[in-house]
Amino acid sequence: MISSMEDWGRTTGANRLEYTDLLADENELTTILSTRGFYCLRSERFFEVSTHSAFDRVMALAEKYKAGIPGQWRTEPIRGYSPEAVAGLVDKHALLPLNELGQYWRPGCPFGFELDMSCILFDGLQPIGTLLWRRSPHAYIIDVRVVAVENPRLRALGNLCLFFHAAQTGNPDGEIRWLQFRGGENEHRETANLAIRMGGKELPPRRVFGKNLQ
Repeated sequence: MISSMEDWGRTTGANRLEYTDLLADENELTTILSTRGFYCLRSERFFEVSTHSAFDRVMALAEKYKAGIPGQWRTEPIRGYSPEAVAGLVDKHALLPLNELGQYWRPGCPFGFELDMSCILFDGLQPIGTLLWRRSPHAYIIDVRVVAVENPRLRALGNLCLFFHAAQTGNPDGEIRWLQFRGGENEHRETANLAIRMGGKELPPRRVFGKNLQ
């Protein structure tokens, strides 16, 4: 099948093939692709945190710092909005390809965003942050977390608002026992730092592979 895809790519004038699923080093496909001349295009770091302990921490911090949250801020579930509401935030920080953002946003999309748990942070009418989750059989996966506020203290409060929305909406005592954070190997270090502060542990990195055809 890989040979057929390579032939098809060359015939149509493609410069490169990409296998866009994230693969761990021990995945059988990683070895197969490597022997076929595919190389790592990018790596992503993953961190895992107990859902119960993370949501307990969020609820406690929300109670402690609620007086400092600006009164004009509010969170809304993404169900009532289109991907364009946060596309500028996501694209600016290279957090997720916009085609994937639109795909995962669609109602009924297999392994798509949790439409009520995922949310947008508004300052009045202006979207200033978003937290986008998907659900696997064993974990909530955080694909996007961004708060576009320069002031570090307000940015921290914005993140707290986003997680508080999720903690109120999700079920920490249900069958989903883990939160998984993902971030670039070198960029988005804030995601890694947040996961560690919440008591998370780092999982093996996962990679996207590609092969030049020209």
